[in-house]
This record gives sequence, C-alpha cells and structure tokens, in this order.
Amino acid sequence: MTVTPDGGRIYVSNFAAGTVVVIDTVTNTIIATVVVGSGPRHLNITPDGSRIYVPNFSSSTVSVISTATNAVIATVPVGSSPVGISLSPNGASAYVANSTSNTVSHISTATNTVTATIPVGAGPSAVGMFIRPPARALDVADVDGNGVTDALTDGLLLLRYAFGIRGTALTAGAIGPGATRITPAAIEEYLLKPVVP
Repeated sequence: MTVTPDGGRIYVSNFAAGTVVVIDTVTNTIIATVVVGSGPRHLNITPDGSRIYVPNFSSSTVSVISTATNAVIATVPVGSSPVGISLSPNGASAYVANSTSNTVSHISTATNTVTATIPVGAGPSAVGMFIRPPARALDVADVDGNGVTDALTDGLLLLRYAFGIRGTALTAGAIGPGATRITPAAIEEYLLKPVVP
C-alpha cells in the first residue's frame, strides 16, 4: 500500500486478483481498479506522486501506473519473483528485490528499463527505504520550530515525511502551539537543510 504525496489517494495491491485498487481518501471509496501483472506485491510511489511502481511476483515484472490516468504505462521485465521496491529521493531510480534470482534490479525511471542487475544474498525480500535527512540530531528535531521537541508533533512530521507524505497531509494536525514553521513548504525546507556542525 502507498499514499499519494497529497494524501488524496491510496493504492493497494491485490496479490490474488492481479490488480491495484485506488481509494479516494476523502470519500473512502474505490475509484479505480488497475490490472497489473500476476501477484502484485509491495508497491511504491515516485516522490512527485506521478507514478506507482508495482513488483509482480508471479510474472517477474514491474508495472508502472500513471497516477494521472490510473493506467499501466509500462511493464518492465526484472529478475525472478520480485517482492520489494524502493525509489531514490529524486525519483530517478527504482530498486527491486528479486527473491528467487537473488538479485536487485536497478530501473531507470526516465526510460522504465533495467540498467543493472546486482547479485545479492539468497532470497532478498525488501529494499531499504531511501530517507533523506532528517538525519538530524535531537537538538535540532524541533521540526515545527516552537522550541519544544514533541513526539506528537515533531515526531509525526518526521514519520510522515519519511513515508513520503507531502502537502497539507504532511502538516495536518501535527503543528504544535507557537510554531514558526507551519506550512508544508517550510517543514520540507527545514528537513532538507544540512546539519552544520
């Protein structure tokens, strides 16, 4: 399952049906069902929210879904039994764990082609998430800028950002009283700012 950066839609893979269901988070209704390869697994979304990458376990492919049309725009052959996928922070690369070929496929998202196949240990099942800084020390973890580091505000902002939630969904209900950084843009700018020793 993955959520669009604005929090407006959720994409859920259905392994047995070979589909991805699109849910509108405002109405909590299914607005589309997209047919993908056989056995879709742990899907992921590009940082800009424009495409969903879906590893298909049984067909050894990755389906690429346009979020503008909710249609498959590319099918990329990868190693055997792909299960996990992660995208680079700039969205230029996707990395797919191929569980029975013991490899990771590197996909260029510009061309939707495999540009490298990397041998790894037996049975890879996931690829670690790329998390940009906030690799920030606790003394600078006051994300909303109100002078207090709080798990229910600053911690929530960090978690939402790490899971790719952007826009108003990033800040909704997560800004503490007296905050100086209250807009999604201000929060993202702060989280991306390098820590100066």
